[in-house]
Amino acid sequence: MLERKKRVKKKTSGSEFDGLLRQAREKYPYDPQRQVEFFRSEQTSTKYELVGLLKVTEMNLAEKYKTFEVSSENMDCIFRSLVDLTSHLKEDLPDGVYEYTLNNLKGITDSILKQYADINAVTWSPKTLFPASALPEANLLL
Repeated sequence: MLERKKRVKKKTSGSEFDGLLRQAREKYPYDPQRQVEFFRSEQTSTKYELVGLLKVTEMNLAEKYKTFEVSSENMDCIFRSLVDLTSHLKEDLPDGVYEYTLNNLKGITDSILKQYADINAVTWSPKTLFPASALPEANLLL
C-alpha cells in the first residue's frame, strides 16, 4: 500500500491576510516599516500582525541587504520565539514543514554557532576564571 505524504498548505494563502498584505504594499511600496505599522493600525489580530511583521521583513531582506549587525540578546529573542512557536505547532504537520524549516535554519545556526565558538576560542582562557565567591552576584540565593 502506498503511503501518501501530507501536503504543505499555507494557512494564510488566499486569505484575509493576503488582502491586508497587498494593501500595505500598495499603500507603502517602498517603506517596509510603514507596511508593518499598517498591520498595527488596521487593528488586525495578533497573529496577522506577527505574520505581517515576519513576511514584510522577509520580503525586504531578500531584496536589498546582505549583512546586518544583530546583538546576541536580539538573536536570543528570535530563537526563543522560534522555539516557542515550534513547540506549539500541531503535531500532525507534514514532514515537509519541518524539513523546509530545518533546511532554512541549519546553515544560519551553524554559522552563528561557529562564530560563537571562534569568539570563545579567542577570548576564553583558564586565567580568566574566578571562583564563584569572587563574583559580585555570589551573595544571591539560588
